[in-house]
Amino acid sequence: MKRLVQEYIRTILRHPLLFIQLPLLIVFTLSYNILYDFTVKQFNSLFLYGVQKVSQAPDICTGKYVTQITLQAENVLDVEYLKKVEEIRKEFSCVIAPATEFGSRRSLIRYFNEMNIPLAHLFLDNLTYSNHFIHSARILKVYVIHDGEASMTHQAKHFLKYYSIQAGLSKAKYYFWISNVGILVGICGYLLHIYLALANSHRVRSNLRVLWRWLMSVFLCCFASASLITKMEGAKMWNLVFEPSTMFTKASYFLMVVVLCSRNMFTTTDISERNKMVNYYSGWHGLPLLFKILLKNLAILAVVLGCCLMLVFAAFKGELQHFLEYQLMKMFMVVVVALIIEVCMELTFFVGVVIIDSKKESLNLDEGANVISSWLKRTKAESWRYRLGTRLLRVKNYGTDILHIPLGVLLMLVMLSHWTIVMPEQVTAITVSHSNTYIYYLEYMLLVVFIVAIVALVVPPMGTPEPVEFTDTTKSYNSIVLNTKSDILRISTNTKTSSIVTTSLDHRVLFWTPQGRDPEPINIDCDLWPVNHLGLNDDGSFIVLVNFKGGVIKGFDKKEMRVKWTQLIHTPRKPKVLESFFRRRTVPGFLARKMIRKRRGSDASMSSVNSSINANFPPPIQMKSFGQKQRERKENISREEFVMVLDNGEILVVSCSDGKIESYDVKEPLTSAIKIRTPRVSDRIVVQTTKMDIIVVNIINNNMKFRQLKIESKPSSLNPPGIYAVEFVGFFIRVEGLECQLIDVNTGVIMKSFAIGNMKPNTLKVSFPEPSHCRFCGSAALSSFSVMYENEGSQVVVVHTFKVDKKAICLRVERDPREIRCVGFGGADENVNWYNNVVGYEVTAVNSMIGVVVNKTEEVVAKGTSGLQSLRNRKIKKQKEYQLMVVSLGSGKAEYYPYNKIGTLWQVVRYGHKSVILNLGSRMEIVYLGNSNLIEYIDDNSLKFNRGV
Repeated sequence: MKRLVQEYIRTILRHPLLFIQLPLLIVFTLSYNILYDFTVKQFNSLFLYGVQKVSQAPDICTGKYVTQITLQAENVLDVEYLKKVEEIRKEFSCVIAPATEFGSRRSLIRYFNEMNIPLAHLFLDNLTYSNHFIHSARILKVYVIHDGEASMTHQAKHFLKYYSIQAGLSKAKYYFWISNVGILVGICGYLLHIYLALANSHRVRSNLRVLWRWLMSVFLCCFASASLITKMEGAKMWNLVFEPSTMFTKASYFLMVVVLCSRNMFTTTDISERNKMVNYYSGWHGLPLLFKILLKNLAILAVVLGCCLMLVFAAFKGELQHFLEYQLMKMFMVVVVALIIEVCMELTFFVGVVIIDSKKESLNLDEGANVISSWLKRTKAESWRYRLGTRLLRVKNYGTDILHIPLGVLLMLVMLSHWTIVMPEQVTAITVSHSNTYIYYLEYMLLVVFIVAIVALVVPPMGTPEPVEFTDTTKSYNSIVLNTKSDILRISTNTKTSSIVTTSLDHRVLFWTPQGRDPEPINIDCDLWPVNHLGLNDDGSFIVLVNFKGGVIKGFDKKEMRVKWTQLIHTPRKPKVLESFFRRRTVPGFLARKMIRKRRGSDASMSSVNSSINANFPPPIQMKSFGQKQRERKENISREEFVMVLDNGEILVVSCSDGKIESYDVKEPLTSAIKIRTPRVSDRIVVQTTKMDIIVVNIINNNMKFRQLKIESKPSSLNPPGIYAVEFVGFFIRVEGLECQLIDVNTGVIMKSFAIGNMKPNTLKVSFPEPSHCRFCGSAALSSFSVMYENEGSQVVVVHTFKVDKKAICLRVERDPREIRCVGFGGADENVNWYNNVVGYEVTAVNSMIGVVVNKTEEVVAKGTSGLQSLRNRKIKKQKEYQLMVVSLGSGKAEYYPYNKIGTLWQVVRYGHKSVILNLGSRMEIVYLGNSNLIEYIDDNSLKFNRGV
């Protein structure tokens, strides 16, 4: 069975267009008999019988009795024959009959074909239909309303009521109108809910296109189901089975199918990977997952039907009871068949639609974003439009089966009231003969050709199909587990060292090394707790601990295992550290030459290859004594300082040698701060103020120089404002509403703008592979560039990747308008991938993303016990299952590994250049792939690619 599923998946991945066209044509063929009446028949009526309509006020009068007069002829639909009705009208004072004055037979045929079916059957019998049009009739029925006795008389009260309802003369038309408006509003509201949930889930690239194709398939399934029920009943026309009916009944039928099938749609849109497709087709006891949803829907329908039948048996008697029972059973059958057909369409047609959509290369704001919320939130944050737009961004596909039952019962109650009103006085058999000419089948063939052509034009070509392989080998990853006795609160790492510093719930600061496994405690005084911020230098030998509550900063020397200095700071309130890093103080040129003379003894050695002052390449390995290493280490620490950027606009520079603090002030509160290191400028800070101004802070000769960066753009508050660093290449990203802007830090030029969704604050991350040189101009170039963020209110990570086919993205094009040979971000293609149910993630320096994914397939296990203990064990939820996800951001391909996690994932921290740390409470786990070489120490002064933080 598994091989069959895999072979089916291979086929649908290779030929998605075939799986779209073939099921669509089959369902279209099944539904064509009914679909013809609502589409082709309307156009043919204009061409065959003209556009002129006959309007005549319906006859209505009062009386005690009604007598039916039957007129028979070879064809009563004749202008001359209808003159007999005028003779009857002259003889009796009150006659209910159809219109008799027509200019031509075309107008006569058009009049009866535009009449609703129950009213037409009230006047005509022994009908002959040709291509769904009334062509002739042998019996014409005329009704005389009178007060005296006559032969074949009946009570006129029920007849007049039924006639007035069908002719639109009864006051019930107002009730019908209100009901129709209500059901149409309900349909539009639910379709809007589906659109918002689909747009907020970020599972498809074109929301409206995918939703429209799904709705089209649901329409066809509804028509195909009614056509099959007509065949099962042995009727020649669907009207004979489902009439009398109202618009509310038809709209309610469609709404019920849409509501019950919407869960199928959201399940199908979550098949982005092949492993999910295997689970989609065989995840429920070897059967597709949609079969489980189908059984739930059938159970809901059975409960609703049972409630309605009990109400009918209790409230009605006689013929009305049998009529309502028959109508309920027909409605139940037609909905069940529609659900079954729709499941088949989901497994074939809609899967092909989702596959085609996932291969779409480009994305714009109108197709991939929630445009309704975007439009509403273009106002101030205090307005009702902004609040409404924010609420609409949180709409999810959360539905409960229990809620569907009362809503279904309420809908059926209104439907029952309609049926009781339109029920005829007595059900009489109508003789109908129906035939189709060659024109009917010719129109069908032309429509089939039209559908095939339109689908081929609308669906983009897939190109050369990729080989699809399924591997059953068990995947594994490597990990290092570090245990502690108390829960870990904060983790501090540095990508250039293997050391880790943590604070735990038992007021301890621990120093970890993966080689030793056992942590070393750092003794601190009580006045330092709680520790608000930690800093670890590049070689892991110096730690800075900050407590803003007590205003204390301490420097801890790991080699000497003691607190080297303690400083007090005074802040008006407890600030927040937006950015922090270690840097080495710049050595002035005169002092550098003096140091070299003292070390080498001559000026000639200044240009030697061993000089670390003026060389861009590392020095050779030298054997040094312990004392020499200690002297060089003290010299490095004396040059090292710790920089903190606070949200109140203050920048603190703390010397690691003596703890001396220098303070700089931006003079405005800040929302974001980042550091950007490039090969030419090692220390640069970019901050964003609350007024949305961008200020660049350059550290020149150990002094900070402030410069405002001018960027031409309109401020917005759709997403929380923020800036994010793009290391090594000298760019940063600014969030501007529902738009991300890639900006050059030197000139303020916007390199690229692209649309994003509703981003969770502080979750945006940037990743790209090691830069290369452009083959044309020699400037820096990137093979790919990825931006990712977590969607607000959901566990969905959205990844935008920019690539140029068989080329690299040159970083010079947007900055230099004279460059026309290269391809920059303007010519890059944007690919968007969504990864669902992600509880934590982090990017690495090797252009990959590592995260933890939770499986949403939870089952409820019921225990049958007796006594009071059963109250505790009534429902037990199955333990959640997790997977480790590793995504190659260049291609978007995700690999999943089984992960047996115990506890709660609190934090994911980057460690080294290719691994991450998972904070699981009382233990940490370092996960990685490949060898155990996790740390690559790179000097900041070198030109080698380094994006360590």
